[in-house]
Amino acid sequence: MTIDCNVTLGGWPFRRLAHSTPADFVALMDRNEVDRARACPFEGIFYKSAYEANEDFRAKPAGFEDRLKQLVVVNPTYPLWEDELDEYIDWGPAGIRVYPSYHGYELADPAFERLLERATAADLLVQVAVRVQDERLHHHLAKVSPVDLSPIEGLAARFPTVPLIILNASNLEAARPFAHSTPANLFVDISHIEGIGGVGSLARSIGVKRVLFGSHAPFLYLESAFLKMLEADLSDVEKALIRGENAKGFFA
Repeated sequence: MTIDCNVTLGGWPFRRLAHSTPADFVALMDRNEVDRARACPFEGIFYKSAYEANEDFRAKPAGFEDRLKQLVVVNPTYPLWEDELDEYIDWGPAGIRVYPSYHGYELADPAFERLLERATAADLLVQVAVRVQDERLHHHLAKVSPVDLSPIEGLAARFPTVPLIILNASNLEAARPFAHSTPANLFVDISHIEGIGGVGSLARSIGVKRVLFGSHAPFLYLESAFLKMLEADLSDVEKALIRGENAKGFFA
């Protein structure tokens, strides 16, 4: 089984993306033998109210609910976010995704800790997007710094029942939170892990059970994530863990 934990659909403001509708993306999943994916809308990053983007996206995977499950974008600095989260919980989302750099806060912000408290109570996982695009390619009037992950090891310890998934982290960024310990609820996706043997090196460094298959498609090529797995110096059992077994429990 392959579960892609890092998909974002809809409109990216700076260029047109192929396969950005649920129907087109499910067709892409079929061609690449991806069983399930977890997705949220790009509009959730840029709309003043992420609720509007989440609500618009909610109906779009109709007919593909068994393949494409919605994550909701939450901005914990927005005044009404907790009321909105109450409604999201009734939807039964796959989890929460946050974009701290785009929404103007840091992981040490009390607002993010409050979000983790709510996620604990609601039994929801939380994905933290370190970046959306390589900083070297940003529009010159829309430069956004990557998220500082320094607090995340401590947060994982303080909120041990919340699966915390780091998305779009570089090799060094992905390994750094595991330098002193290996929190059982902290995970990293492979979307921005680069270099020959990069995924294998990461798995050996932080533990194969902490690594998840995430493509950041369709912003990045879905096939790229599979090529990283193909050339990884890992056993078939280890590759199966990354491709889906590690995520199957909290994405059930």
